[in-house]
Amino acid sequence: MNFVTKFIDTTSEPTVDTPTNRVVIVDCSGSMYSELPKLRQSLKNKLPTLIKPNDTLTLIWFSGKNQFGIVFEDIEFSSLTDLTNVNNAIDRFLTPQGATAFLQPIQEAKRAITQSTKGSATLHFMTDGHNNQGSENEIVQACQELFPLVSSATFVEYGYYANHDLLVRMAETTSGRVVLAENFPRYEEELRISMSGSGGKRISVDVATNTEFVIGSSETEFSVAIPKNGKVLLNPNTVAYSEWNSSTTVGDLELVTHACFAVGALIQKGMVETAMNVAAQIGDLVLFKSIENAFSKQDYVRVTDLAIEYGSGKRKLYLDGGKKTNLIPDENAYNILTMLLDLSEVDGNYLDISHPEFQYNPMSGARVTAPVGDDVFVPKFTDKAKQVKGAISAIKFAEDRPNISLLVKRDGSVSLPPNEYGFGESFDTFIWRSYTIVADGIVNMPKLPVILTKASFDLMIQNGVLSPTEKFKVGQTYIIDTTKLPVINRSMAQPVELTALFHQQFHLYELQCAQKIINASIEKPEAGASFSAMYGEDGAKFLKEYGITEGGFNPKSTKGEDLDGRIAKVIEIKMAGLSTIPKVDDVKKAISAGKKLTPSHEVMKNQILAVENGLYGEGEAAQKNIRTKVRGYRDEIIMKKFGVILGKKLPLGMTDYDDTTREMDFGLGKKISCELKIYDKVI
Repeated sequence: MNFVTKFIDTTSEPTVDTPTNRVVIVDCSGSMYSELPKLRQSLKNKLPTLIKPNDTLTLIWFSGKNQFGIVFEDIEFSSLTDLTNVNNAIDRFLTPQGATAFLQPIQEAKRAITQSTKGSATLHFMTDGHNNQGSENEIVQACQELFPLVSSATFVEYGYYANHDLLVRMAETTSGRVVLAENFPRYEEELRISMSGSGGKRISVDVATNTEFVIGSSETEFSVAIPKNGKVLLNPNTVAYSEWNSSTTVGDLELVTHACFAVGALIQKGMVETAMNVAAQIGDLVLFKSIENAFSKQDYVRVTDLAIEYGSGKRKLYLDGGKKTNLIPDENAYNILTMLLDLSEVDGNYLDISHPEFQYNPMSGARVTAPVGDDVFVPKFTDKAKQVKGAISAIKFAEDRPNISLLVKRDGSVSLPPNEYGFGESFDTFIWRSYTIVADGIVNMPKLPVILTKASFDLMIQNGVLSPTEKFKVGQTYIIDTTKLPVINRSMAQPVELTALFHQQFHLYELQCAQKIINASIEKPEAGASFSAMYGEDGAKFLKEYGITEGGFNPKSTKGEDLDGRIAKVIEIKMAGLSTIPKVDDVKKAISAGKKLTPSHEVMKNQILAVENGLYGEGEAAQKNIRTKVRGYRDEIIMKKFGVILGKKLPLGMTDYDDTTREMDFGLGKKISCELKIYDKVI
């Protein structure tokens, strides 16, 4: 099947904008607690002007199972002289509570539409999370039943952690569109678009029997629809469409604007390579560059927004040097992961935490320091210096998710109540804080205020991270815009070979065993004096009560707002019998006793010999050497896990997500069952 643009004949039956019931469904689950106050105020301020004179509004709220309902139904704002009851209903019902369940509000929308006084209806569904109660297939079936009743449908992902794949299925079932509102102003704009869209009769067209989906475009937007029995129903304002299946090829373009919309639709469906082929035919360098290293949801949003701007004419094509031909993607584009590794390898690079541009979104629900004692005193940490900075050398990677964090030690003091131990009103200590820069492949910190060495500054200029007009100054803070970089590049997302990955994981296990042996052989320096020795048992006990120990400040806390969990893609490598590292002495005793060794004991025995033979060096040099090897090997495996998750490509040798296990021969006298698990997990 070729990519062919077909046009809708609007002269025979022109679109009629009929009075419409605008149905809006709003997620009120716990994770929306910080956003609902803004939404309530916005609705109260803007609803009277958002709704057309002859249209009505139905507002539905939902959270968990059996937690949903009507805020108001089929009301016409043009006839209301007093909005008090409407505003009171918004304040009453749009409050955070519970989990997230999509099915019942969709069913309630169907009921409200069938009982509406209007002859047409549109749907606007907003959520910031994953359906965590009930079957996804039931939700899609409910959307199929709703489809004949609505002239258009919009599904809004609020923030970066909504269930994109499910919302795409819901949208395609209703010939709707999926949009991502990364912040509240964007959501307000999407709500305005939904309220102003045309109502009326859908357009029925015949399509080829092998068509898997149809991309439709109007003058301002695109939609994706699934055909049934050789027919598809498109939105009333559709002016052009194209039929697609898995073998569709891209040739000469008949309508560039529709091709731009097609790029956005293909990205929405996760068909990045096909989207890039279409963009290459369009020949706009900016559009093509936006796709070539698009892996995260943020990347997809940027591409889709750009495609819509081009398709709607809001942005002109070919402003960057005219139309290009033979566009080829850059496999090794500079990226966030490489940048952070580059910065971490040079001493003297810091994250400026106290800078006004430092904006951090915590990855879990807030915790509140608990009061201590009968006087309910709450200890408070205060930074020692006005400029708080953390060494970028302390980069941490999650083992099972595409997460990058920076661990920072902050020096300061903790306030204390009057006491008999001579500590005064405060006690000097420190606190550890972990800042997640990339969370599940999504940039969590759009701006990084950094203090750089001259060498790192030059590297950032060379790779286009900082403007060439910037001048270097010792101690100056520079702002890195991480949204302009992909998380990884195409070379990192190339499929890895499954058994090779297992061999790498096994070698890492060998190195970790060697590290344990070397560390055990080196005499540890004496630990510093304990608080008990310094301040007495009672003084140390008093400090601990307020969260202060030799390890810093870590007070007791209470759980803040109860948030519903978000879903993250997780990847794990498991090796049977090699899940833990045995004690060195236990292995030596087993060898001396002539006992049959377990697989983990066999690995440890081999590494004992390797260490004794000086394979890793001697003394502290060996300790430093093995630490470097372990970190390098672990990071290399983590990079490949990043590529598997973000590149959405199964390792070579895997046929599907269930084909996970291989029997591997590592020379241990028996084969080891190794498993690569990729699954969704509630975080």
